[in-house]
Amino acid sequence: MMIVLLPTLGLLVISAAVGRAWLLALPAISWPLYFLGLHAGWWGHGVGDMWPYALIGVTLLGIAAVAAGLGLRALLLPARLPGRPADPHRS
Repeated sequence: MMIVLLPTLGLLVISAAVGRAWLLALPAISWPLYFLGLHAGWWGHGVGDMWPYALIGVTLLGIAAVAAGLGLRALLLPARLPGRPADPHRS
């Protein structure tokens, strides 16, 4: 469970810090590569019978975590509108 929870929290924090939409592709690439490596025996002890469902679940969970991080950043740091001066009270 920790192998899923820690990277998911990491994705949330990284996406909130960076704030770029291309980060949505990160879990869609990294989790399939992880499961491919498990299935091929590159690391770990292989996969169980229901591994395709686990792959889909953790990939969707990762994408949701990135989307939540991007939404959190948008709430906390609203984007500046073009042509509008920066807030003089912000450093």
